[in-house]
Amino acid sequence: MNPHPHPRGSALSARRTGEHKRRRLEFAKRAAGTLQDGYSEAKMIEAIRFCWEQGQAQPPPPATTKNRKQPKQPTEPYLRTAVDFLLAHNMLLRSKSRLGAELPDFFTIQLPDEGPTPCPAMVMIMDNGKTNQLGRLEYEAVIRHRNPLLCTMAHMAFCLFYRWNVAGEPPLPLLPSARAVV
Repeated sequence: MNPHPHPRGSALSARRTGEHKRRRLEFAKRAAGTLQDGYSEAKMIEAIRFCWEQGQAQPPPPATTKNRKQPKQPTEPYLRTAVDFLLAHNMLLRSKSRLGAELPDFFTIQLPDEGPTPCPAMVMIMDNGKTNQLGRLEYEAVIRHRNPLLCTMAHMAFCLFYRWNVAGEPPLPLLPSARAVV
């Protein structure tokens, strides 16, 4: 038996209370460590630009003894990184929800009477994740962003276009029932 009191007892709560009062008296920055202390739109644009600049087709480096076998960095990982970042930010998704998403989990729906041009929303269906372990259906959605660099839908389209039309990956096969309709 340990005769000493628990280290997380009353002394710890008294210290936390004192720390809270001290911060209030010193007018400490209240946004520190909160959502307001995150990144700005300018930082987001900088991150997406980095993905686009690094993902551009670059000529291979000149052959030397050091870099003779260094392959050129492929474009697709940078496009996927941009999509992943924008999904996380705009849909407020955890990594398990993003990484477990598959193409059939996404669909678009038209939002009527939302302006002079069509306004589709990209919706993601989720039925599993850290906060949803019982399999109930949940939906997250995004619409076009006014800045193309921050548009989740555009980056998803670029990523799929690259995979299917540039990299030559075959598109998903149609289901037998869908073939009959087409």
